[in-house]
Amino acid sequence: MRKGLCQCLQISWPSLQVDLLRDSSPAVKQRNLQDGSEEASKMPRKSSLSMGFAIALAILTISAIGGMISMIIAFKVQTDDMKMTPPPTIIPPTMAPLPTSWRLPRYLIPERYEITIQVDLYTRIVEEVNVTTPNQTLHFHGNSTVHFQCHQNTDVIFLHSLGLKEMKVISLTHQENGTDFLVIQIENFFKRNGNYSLFLAFKGEISEYLDAFYVSRYAEFNTEAENVTIEERFLAATDLEPTGARQIFPCFDEPDMKAVFQLKVIHRRKTKALANAEGKGRNIDDEILMFGFETMSSYLFAFTVSEFEDFAKFYYHRTYARPEAIKAHHADYAAKITAKILDFYEKHLDQEYGMRKLDQIALPDLNFAAMENWGLITYQEPALLYVEGVSSLLQKEAIAEIIAHELAHQVRGEKSVSWFATYMSYLAVDQVEPLFQIKEISIMNDLHKAFEDDALQTSHPLSQSEEFKEPSEILGMFDAISYCKVKYKHLDSKIWKHIIDLSSFLQAYGIEDSASPSEVIKNWTTQIGYPVLTINTTNGESYQKHFLYNSSAVSKYVLLADPLLVNLDFITEKGEWLLANINCTGYYRVNYNLENWKLLMGQLETEPDHIPLMNRGQLIDDAFNLARAKLVNVTLPLEMTRFLRKEKAFLPWESAIRNLEYLVLMFDRSEVYGPMQSYLRHQVEELYNHFKNHTDNSTVPEDHSSHCHLTVFLPLLFSIHPNLRSTIYCQAVAAGEQKEWEFAFEKFQDSFDSSEREQLRRALSCTKQTWLLSRYLDYTLDPDKIRLMEATSILIDIAQNAEGQALAWDFMRAHWNYFTTQNKWQKLNFKYSINPG
Repeated sequence: MRKGLCQCLQISWPSLQVDLLRDSSPAVKQRNLQDGSEEASKMPRKSSLSMGFAIALAILTISAIGGMISMIIAFKVQTDDMKMTPPPTIIPPTMAPLPTSWRLPRYLIPERYEITIQVDLYTRIVEEVNVTTPNQTLHFHGNSTVHFQCHQNTDVIFLHSLGLKEMKVISLTHQENGTDFLVIQIENFFKRNGNYSLFLAFKGEISEYLDAFYVSRYAEFNTEAENVTIEERFLAATDLEPTGARQIFPCFDEPDMKAVFQLKVIHRRKTKALANAEGKGRNIDDEILMFGFETMSSYLFAFTVSEFEDFAKFYYHRTYARPEAIKAHHADYAAKITAKILDFYEKHLDQEYGMRKLDQIALPDLNFAAMENWGLITYQEPALLYVEGVSSLLQKEAIAEIIAHELAHQVRGEKSVSWFATYMSYLAVDQVEPLFQIKEISIMNDLHKAFEDDALQTSHPLSQSEEFKEPSEILGMFDAISYCKVKYKHLDSKIWKHIIDLSSFLQAYGIEDSASPSEVIKNWTTQIGYPVLTINTTNGESYQKHFLYNSSAVSKYVLLADPLLVNLDFITEKGEWLLANINCTGYYRVNYNLENWKLLMGQLETEPDHIPLMNRGQLIDDAFNLARAKLVNVTLPLEMTRFLRKEKAFLPWESAIRNLEYLVLMFDRSEVYGPMQSYLRHQVEELYNHFKNHTDNSTVPEDHSSHCHLTVFLPLLFSIHPNLRSTIYCQAVAAGEQKEWEFAFEKFQDSFDSSEREQLRRALSCTKQTWLLSRYLDYTLDPDKIRLMEATSILIDIAQNAEGQALAWDFMRAHWNYFTTQNKWQKLNFKYSINPG
């Protein structure tokens, strides 16, 4: 047996040895009996001598029995008058109960993992003359030792494992009930407060569906060949949130069961392995890297094996990408903005970046835009690589915001929940890229995303009081509610400094110092949905109720008073009109009596600057969504858009266009569609004339908000700005036929540039030819034509096309099993794709 095997296996060794002895004893006895009988047949009988021995033995036995009886009687007589100490009572150990839910029991707590993984993947398949070309392999194998402490006596180990093979222990059962439990029964038991180790060897398959440990394919120019060729390359990467670690090695795969991880990666020569910590060590045949990193949750464990190179201008953080992208300086912006954002966080939070290193890597394929693995952040290529002259300003803004979000997780560690990281990204980007003017725009975008999801009956609170029934339900928590439902009353940088000092924060809001953080935010995190506040300015009455799109639904939730929402902000103009929730600092909608709505519309048409910019956008959003919930007549939001004819700011227009898209999808096949289009062209005419100088001279405004304007509104016009690539591509495909679409698709497949590829992907869904949209949908089932991570984005893009909505809905239903089984990660995005009703 190898040195360092688990103590539970060592416990079983004595019984194994006893069993071996018991197995060998009959054979030994049989052999002795046979040998004795052979010798006896050769010897003469000596019966008289045997009889004498028998008599003597009988006499000795009788004497021994008599002596024992005499001693017992004498002991009894001597101890009759003595109080003897009773023998100790042996109480059987109290064993830990078996789990009754989908969660692991907490009587074994991991402290440290020692993991060795050998990755057999070839990053390139090279064909050489007179040399056998190797076959690609998607296998990995290794072993792990988990050191844990026992908190309650038990004779069974429960941990997670999924898809791993050839693990050999004494008694092993994998429960096929969806829990992914690996159950190991031992013959003795672990004692409370004892420290133990479990060693397991395993084998697994590298996934082709972007989950857990997966393979990614990409193309690269081979400039070393005699004739420059395009060759296929491979890399292996991990994406373990929320429950992917169990598919790589057996572990306690729940976020609160944190441990120290030590990793050894064995990989092929001329490839590079990255992990959460810095690596070191190698041998001659295969590269061997040792990594040791801090206590963390299993879903943050990460490593990659690739041929990627890095932009290493900054000494403690590096940015990795395809060699071509590094040489073309596509990673330069990400590397530079990372240094600025980290510097801002350290100063703003008064906290240094605590990890030993920080690597960022742009992957051709990844589930989400990015994943905040400690020390090794993974990104989709469009989320990290900025191509000068190709990527738009909006893409540059998105890159900065995504990097800032992920770095907030790194600086604050697991203390930084998603909405905290989102909010901090606003502050960071607003500081390091002030020309973006990101804070107001991004805050409103996230507010509206959260408002829409949180008004459905399928909404959920930020903190779930009930346990998940199955692991797949965890995926449902990764939505706009979890990421975007921020406490908008806190949108002030001074407030966050108070949060670091809890007593100052409580004092600022008049809350008792004895209140704990959980008590302060309990109503917020455990309450589903949000209220609509109705104000009647004629009689002064106001009330709130749970806002739901389904007006016939009965809310099961009581909206309690929140100490942070009691003091409502409002402004009024000479007592004529009243406006509540100034700058949208509260997470609620506001409805008014019809007279107040009309007064507000009049103010917007005459002197709109008297109403704050964010409220001009929110008034439109509230009106449209109140109509959707049948709380006001649909004519109200349409009348609200009249003031836009003279509006030049971006936020009100963005709010109107986003809400009008819903009406367009509802009425695109009705008689009102034509008049609606005419009205919109009339409303946008002055805005177009405002930017006419730029469009006539083929320039892009320097002001970021103005650039957003052109991108959003030019599709409504007959003339299109020639430098706005994404808009031009979409309009060209929409106006074209099969030839134009196939030309765009060919460019899409041939593009190595992530920004260009993303723009072409969206443009292909703009065609008005339904049979081309149907072909495009069919292509999503073929990974050779469409990358897996792009499939649901295409489905969403087509669903937003009036010509493709019904196609996308029927296609999703017909191929639901494909997307939810083979591409199980993609179901996360379905809720944003289609609204059939």
